[in-house]
Amino acid sequence: MRNRLIALLAAFVLSCAGGTSTLRLRIAADPAVGALDALLALARTGAGDASHVSSPVEWNVAGRDLVANPLVAEIEIPKDSAFAVEALLVIQGRRDGVFVATAVMQTGLDATGTIDLLLVPLAPACDADGDGFRDCTKDGCCEADENDGFADCDDSQTGATPFVDKPECRCPDGAAIGTAACDETEPEADAEIVEPGETVVLPDPGSGEAEKDVTDVSLVDGHEAIDVEPEPLDGKMDEGMVADATEASDVADGPDAKDSVDVPLSDIAVESDGTDACKPDCVDKECGDDGCGGTCGACGAGHTCLLRACACAPTCDGKDCGDDGCGGSCGVCATGDTCQPNGTCLLTWRDSASNLVWQRGWGGKKPMGTGKTYCQSNQAGLPGGGWHLPNISELRSLIRGCPATEEPGGSCNVGAGVGDCLAWGCRAASCDGCPKNQGPAGGCYWDVNLQGQCTSYWSSSGVKDYEVYGWGVTFEDGSIPMITGIYSFGVRCVRSGP
Repeated sequence: MRNRLIALLAAFVLSCAGGTSTLRLRIAADPAVGALDALLALARTGAGDASHVSSPVEWNVAGRDLVANPLVAEIEIPKDSAFAVEALLVIQGRRDGVFVATAVMQTGLDATGTIDLLLVPLAPACDADGDGFRDCTKDGCCEADENDGFADCDDSQTGATPFVDKPECRCPDGAAIGTAACDETEPEADAEIVEPGETVVLPDPGSGEAEKDVTDVSLVDGHEAIDVEPEPLDGKMDEGMVADATEASDVADGPDAKDSVDVPLSDIAVESDGTDACKPDCVDKECGDDGCGGTCGACGAGHTCLLRACACAPTCDGKDCGDDGCGGSCGVCATGDTCQPNGTCLLTWRDSASNLVWQRGWGGKKPMGTGKTYCQSNQAGLPGGGWHLPNISELRSLIRGCPATEEPGGSCNVGAGVGDCLAWGCRAASCDGCPKNQGPAGGCYWDVNLQGQCTSYWSSSGVKDYEVYGWGVTFEDGSIPMITGIYSFGVRCVRSGP
């Protein structure tokens, strides 16, 4: 072979689409936090220029006691690459437009079960610019082992936070702004930028040009940067080098042989000289990301990776009360009710989606007026007070598996809320429900925690232009019918939570 290939070996295109990860959160508050108006959730994966910040998610919690009644919600986090395994979560509590509480957590994107976060007071001295991020340079503002990625980049600038796209907040792996750990990761000025799909022209070994050896890989403006240094040519192909078979004619002996070959970046095999561009960091880490797309270890069943160590993962899915498996509690039943072995209250069920407390069973079939009296006088002997026959919007909030009639969000416009309508003329075809007996609870279109006959149930909302009729829900098909008030239909009482 006249010409022997001496290759410049390049790194792969750094990332590929990684999809999304759904995390279930239970957000409680320390009693010292006080009342909040709203919660803001932020999530970040990756580090430095390769980091990805998800769109903020906001929940209205005005009037909600997060100490006794934590918020349970799910968020979707886009994975910036197929190698993303961890995310930094920040929950910020706001009152009267001011951030007054915070909760932070580093968690695996493959975490299962419910992730518990506790909001603690955010001292004004720790957040001088009021952006909800703490200045960890001040004593007592942050935990000693807290990930630096949560720290405020500049507590004098409201916009300079680690969860926005600002140059001053792009230190990889959570390194502090202005430190050597941050500065030394900046791309070198002579770094060669290789675009995805770009062709690399390899020199002829007889030309005297120096071979380029890959020594470091970093990111510059979203592209891969390869730092190169000269190495004398020895006329030999390193052991393990691979040439693309489709380019064989370019290196074979013969009249068509070329002095140089064009090899697409995607076709170049990577040869390791024993020193990786990325050095895994698992010092004092039992689990989680090693910084190079790998992992420092996986946690066993019932545990999750939390702040570099495996911790017990509370399990409260489908439970209203009882032990969470980690020495904590999934909640308590109302006075007079009993927590059953399966973690549900005997007489009542709290819907975490609406924060309404429902009679778990039912009160049988009754006319509309009798049903109102049954609930208001608490003839069922339910714990607590404030029981009433639900209005049509409250009753629709029990529907599961029939999107058109679910509340909120369903296209059926019959409802008792602002912008809804109680007149028969407002009822559209979308209120007709779904196929009969195909709901998620044994064919019934309600939550699996409810008991009682799967039939039509009364609401307390009358039909505006037909006084003898009332609105109800038929849980066999999830439809919203108009029912004559003198007939007997199912009754289930409700009160506000907790």
